[in-house]
Amino acid sequence: YLDSAGAALYPSSTVIAYSEDLQKHVLGNPHSRHPSSELTAMRIEEARMAVLQEMDADPAEFSVIFTANATAAIRLCGEMVPWTRNCSRLRFLRESHTSVVGLRALAKVEDVDVQPIASEAVEEMLLSDTPGSSDATLTANQSPDKQPVYSLLFYPAQCNYSGAKFPWKWSSSVRDANVAGDGTHRWLVAVDAAAYAASSPISLGDAATAPDFVIVSFYKIYGFPTGLAALVVRKSLAPILRKRYFGGGTVSSLSLDGGWAVFRDTLPGRYEDGTVNFLDIIGLQHAMREHHRLFGTQHAVAAHTHALFHLLYSQMAELRHGNGQPVCELYVESDCALDIQQQGPTLAFNLLRADGGAVGYVEVERIATVNRIHLRTGGFCNPGAAQRWLKLSEGDIRRHMEAGHVCWDDRDIIDGRVTGALRISLGAANTFEDVAAWLSFLERYFVDDTEDGTGSYCSFLTYTPKNGGIMSVIPIKSCGAFVVPTDTDWPLGAKGLYADRMWMLVHAETNAALTQKQYPCMATVQPRVCLQTATLTVTAPGADAFEIPLDGDAQQEQSTMRLARVCGETCVSHIPTCEHSTAANAWFSAALGIPCRLVRSVKSRKCKLPPVDKDVTGPSSESSMSMNLSNESPFLLISQSSAAEIFSRIAAGSATGLAHDGALDISCFRGNFIIGGVPPFLEDRWRRIRIGEQVFEIMAPCRRCHMVCVDQRTATRGSEPYATLAACRRLDGKILFGQHLRHVPHASATPFCVRYGSNVEVLEWSL
Repeated sequence: YLDSAGAALYPSSTVIAYSEDLQKHVLGNPHSRHPSSELTAMRIEEARMAVLQEMDADPAEFSVIFTANATAAIRLCGEMVPWTRNCSRLRFLRESHTSVVGLRALAKVEDVDVQPIASEAVEEMLLSDTPGSSDATLTANQSPDKQPVYSLLFYPAQCNYSGAKFPWKWSSSVRDANVAGDGTHRWLVAVDAAAYAASSPISLGDAATAPDFVIVSFYKIYGFPTGLAALVVRKSLAPILRKRYFGGGTVSSLSLDGGWAVFRDTLPGRYEDGTVNFLDIIGLQHAMREHHRLFGTQHAVAAHTHALFHLLYSQMAELRHGNGQPVCELYVESDCALDIQQQGPTLAFNLLRADGGAVGYVEVERIATVNRIHLRTGGFCNPGAAQRWLKLSEGDIRRHMEAGHVCWDDRDIIDGRVTGALRISLGAANTFEDVAAWLSFLERYFVDDTEDGTGSYCSFLTYTPKNGGIMSVIPIKSCGAFVVPTDTDWPLGAKGLYADRMWMLVHAETNAALTQKQYPCMATVQPRVCLQTATLTVTAPGADAFEIPLDGDAQQEQSTMRLARVCGETCVSHIPTCEHSTAANAWFSAALGIPCRLVRSVKSRKCKLPPVDKDVTGPSSESSMSMNLSNESPFLLISQSSAAEIFSRIAAGSATGLAHDGALDISCFRGNFIIGGVPPFLEDRWRRIRIGEQVFEIMAPCRRCHMVCVDQRTATRGSEPYATLAACRRLDGKILFGQHLRHVPHASATPFCVRYGSNVEVLEWSL
């Protein structure tokens, strides 16, 4: 687990202690006055004091306001500031979290001047932006009671993207300037310590130099509770802080008709609108106790995580391909990387191929996932740091957006440039074994040992296949496969084998296609196709068999057109509305435990892969490039010997270092044509083949995803064969196994049919 900046791991002892506490005590709403409520109120105040003690803060100087999360604390801070229209200023560090950047929306409503600033410019700003000196514009716009104009400097104690730490002394410099000025303009300082506090101690012991606001997020420190953060506020600011919205529990007196309200005296009483998350606050007490018991003080945590980071950074910085090129591009200032005062235990980076090209972070994440390694990818909600380290201009970001890239998608490389990064963040629970496991993973999958940097993919021999093997269709996308009976001539058309991926299941609410990647239980739905009656019969554990007619014309007469999402692509589908379809929806929803609808492909989708042979023509050449609901092509070919080679590597533990504890089955590759009689991976060299009397063009290797890890017999998910494929069948960032085909009608015999066990003949080889 290498995502401690995302959330710390919570100890089981915390959960046990918390559970026992809840079972032992009745804890009521703190806004009531009965004994259980008074107990809750007392425990909340104890938690406040514990937070202040952890931060070495004097309760006479600071108050703790509990919020739902760090973002809510940041927003509350922005709402509190007494902005002066056209005079106040908001300055935030460019490396700030998105939640801090979002304050510009609040500030602009008040006509506040907003500017992001680089860390190098902060010291200069403190001098040149005259935080404490007189300013003619400010003086002219002062309120009649001569109250000073307040501005806000907001910065992170530690960048959540790169781990760079920023000086706490900036707040001291600002306060010194305020004292030295004439009082017409005063700066307030807010520090986002959410990332910093996870592995470093906070000290507000010197109230005179401390920030005015500090934000902390408790799950980033303790892992639990998750619905709780705090805004620590300087008490002396209470008279000037604004209160806009108010909710239950924050008023001492309120007039409905008079339009006035009197707020409670304390900062928590005034700003904790509604009932606080009191059970999580009580959980916080247990989390803090267990954290101290297991890990000691935050000083000890800082020393431990710094030692881990030292090993991680040093090893990754030195890692090289066989041709001497670096494997890692690290987003950290090298002269500060090993200084605990300037760098936290967070490392952002991208991986490089031996030729210097970038490895997509999605590729790394997928392979890491099947190796049970958890790390963060993307932009980490920090646009300024991403722009800096990835060298992205405003124009680049706009072009990426116009190209369709959005947060959390898989568009990791656009025009040869990465759109995000990978991040490892270490916490109290991490060990040296975690770092070693990551480094071993890097060497296994991403270091090219060859001196010319060409890597290795697979070797080929020249043989001729002897027999066809198995043929199967998958009538309902992502459900089980139907093996075509022996001695059966199975029709095929431009869109694939008859009945193959003709239907799919979509979520009843989102209309997104269901797949085994999210719902492995779909493998338990087993189909049987009868050509004579043109029916599809489905079975599932605990459910009676259900029959579906394959006559599309009759069903389309009673249906509605809908758009559905298939592998990120929007396609048109028919949702039958007849009585039989209602029964079908009920059957599948009950069998899978997922509210869903059965829909049918209507408009042919164009194949995503271009033909290899641009000269292939014929009366059906254009239609032969269409398909039903397959991901990339109408037909998929799998070699039995290639699958056996992968399975033998898995059994030997060559990819993961661990022998697989269960037998794998070729059905996980979900091919239409399963051929035998050829050496492993020979199919990579074919260009055109004949199966029986039908000619097919090899279009491209099949790009594999995690779905191959679902055992089609048991509907359980593991890490294989994806982990082994990633080690031996990865080329240019794609994990490849099997071959996509297109039918060549004008070179094939009619009627267009393929028989189970038909011979396979190689007509043309690729270079």
